[in-house]
Amino acid sequence: MNDVYSVVLESVGTRPLLTMKFIMEITGIGLGDAKNMVDEVPSIVATEMDIDEACELRDGLEYIGNVVTIPELEMW
Repeated sequence: MNDVYSVVLESVGTRPLLTMKFIMEITGIGLGDAKNMVDEVPSIVATEMDIDEACELRDGLEYIGNVVTIPELEMW
């Protein structure tokens, strides 16, 4: 099993502004980068996270209506 995981935003739901705000708060990136992630899906939101962090980020993004994957978990 992997020690590091990435989180991929596959599609954005009906709340893109909330998604951008959430991504900015969690990752610390700026508005322009967050907007690019939302506009250019699929996009990698974060990399080199431990499993708990990756799942927390995925769950938060899914809660606000997005489709998110952790590719390393998809392999199992």
